[in-house]
Amino acid sequence: MVIGLDSVETTVSGQFLDARTGELIEQPLTVTFQGPNADDVIDMFSKPMDRQEIDGGLASFGLRNSLNLSEESPARVTVVAESDGYIPTGRPVTVNSEGETTFIVYMIDPGNPPAGSAVRSERSGEAGSDGTVQQDVTVGSGTEQQSSARAAIQLSQGTVVRDADGGTLSGPLTTTLGYFNNSSGPSLRSFPGGVETPEGENLVTAGYTSIEIEESGGSEAATFSQPVQLTVDLPSGMTNPGTGQPIQAGDDIDIYSYDTDQAKWVHEGSATVQGPRANGNYFVEYPVDHLSYWSLIFPGVPTCTSGASITINRSGNTGPLQATLRAEGFSKHLTIPAGVSTISLPDDLKLGSVPALDATLTIRTETGESTQTGNLCSGSFNIVLAQAPDEASDVTGNVTLQCPNTDEYVRMTSIPTATVKYRRTDASEGTTWDTATDLQWDYQRRGAPPGWRQLFRAGRDGRGGLRFQDLLRRGYLYPGGHHGNGPGDLLYRSGQRGQLQLRFCSSRLAGLALRRPVL
Repeated sequence: MVIGLDSVETTVSGQFLDARTGELIEQPLTVTFQGPNADDVIDMFSKPMDRQEIDGGLASFGLRNSLNLSEESPARVTVVAESDGYIPTGRPVTVNSEGETTFIVYMIDPGNPPAGSAVRSERSGEAGSDGTVQQDVTVGSGTEQQSSARAAIQLSQGTVVRDADGGTLSGPLTTTLGYFNNSSGPSLRSFPGGVETPEGENLVTAGYTSIEIEESGGSEAATFSQPVQLTVDLPSGMTNPGTGQPIQAGDDIDIYSYDTDQAKWVHEGSATVQGPRANGNYFVEYPVDHLSYWSLIFPGVPTCTSGASITINRSGNTGPLQATLRAEGFSKHLTIPAGVSTISLPDDLKLGSVPALDATLTIRTETGESTQTGNLCSGSFNIVLAQAPDEASDVTGNVTLQCPNTDEYVRMTSIPTATVKYRRTDASEGTTWDTATDLQWDYQRRGAPPGWRQLFRAGRDGRGGLRFQDLLRRGYLYPGGHHGNGPGDLLYRSGQRGQLQLRFCSSRLAGLALRRPVL
């Protein structure tokens, strides 16, 4: 049997990272797709795909070739991720051209939260057989060290607690409450759902919370028969960008909740800033009737009528670049395509949703980190990157694949879209994986059983060489002797340069890599 797959012209690849460590989440994740172009998501066979089960923290999918993509008519997909031990979250992805688009999702482990947060789990209170809370319950997040701020939730006796299906919880209740400040990089980059609403309104946060309540049997609360009280601190000295003045009692603040199913922020009303407390912090109290992320959002933040420009002296760094724009209450991740040295904001945001804030641009490469400050509206970010290594090294890896039945052979006449991620094995914790570019494929019959050699370029700066011999097995690409469908690792040594670690996944999240060094 000979299988020829249509080329997928537009691909999207992503990394799912632990918010504290910045490392790939190795445990299983479930990824679903929402948003205007969710129905255009396809797998390596160009078939519609609404969910993926992945291992290893890397995802890849395609978009229909029939889309006519442009900056004026982009595709918008929201990626929603869930995994045991992590708080569900989502991230919007905008695609405005063929080729590859990349994204990063940071997920919060309540047991090991990121810097700029305080999270506490407490077994407190009990629900009767009918779901009724038997006594008043108050649980606090603990105090976040940087801002001395905290959050607290109070359930009143008699409140009925229900799960997402309408069933009641019973027995001892465990509440996990997290507070996340609006100034720490790790805290801000974990802000779910992006920095604008589907309607194009900006979301400059004054701090956000996560709330989970579960019974001993594992059922999680979703709604309450009556609102519960949530109190969130606002650190002293915080600037209200809507007024341009320090936060003060009487300021209005908008309340938003995050709809995980729809992967979007929903406006729930407003509240008034109160205080200050003895430690100088102000606070906001408001009722909530369901559990999710909740965020305090500054109203009336001025927006840009024109966007800033970013000019990069690449210093020999030819591959894609990962960048972050961060201001107080705002954090935006950017992927700058290979070879591109000039971009203009708003990138994938709507122009009217870019807040008029001073921000810091950070670009991290293999050899260092570069920063530059400017204004998101009228600024000009001119940034010089650390010098790239002088030369790249070629890598050769051989992988033999086989069908489940040894007497069956499948020959591929075309290769499905694939993504190669790489970084040095001695990279510091939290270093993101870069995406190899200039992928080239070459097919050669290599004896029996029929197989094909793939030749494509990859390396620290997007160059170099890798060779694989592949067969197709149930829609996945498996290296010989490895029967999982998660990404693997490929290592190589080159003189005194140390090792480079690579990960390979196809548009159906197939793992294709070696777990032994190639010398």
